[in-house]
Amino acid sequence: IVEVKIPPDSTTVGKSVKELSLPPESVLSLIIRKDQKPQVPRTDTILQGGDQVIAVTTPDSEESLRAALRGA
Repeated sequence: IVEVKIPPDSTTVGKSVKELSLPPESVLSLIIRKDQKPQVPRTDTILQGGDQVIAVTTPDSEESLRAALRGA
């Protein structure tokens, strides 16, 4: 289980989940936004700066997943 905060200046801000290049064995489980209820992301969910993303992945893919979500 991995937790990643999306930086406000990330290239992933404004992109939908389906547009992200996530490792194949990774699943986004929950998005937590300030002052909102946590939500289960769908393919059309748009990422916002400051989102806390909870994901499940393999240990080998953890860094790739973090990089993909941070826009590195």
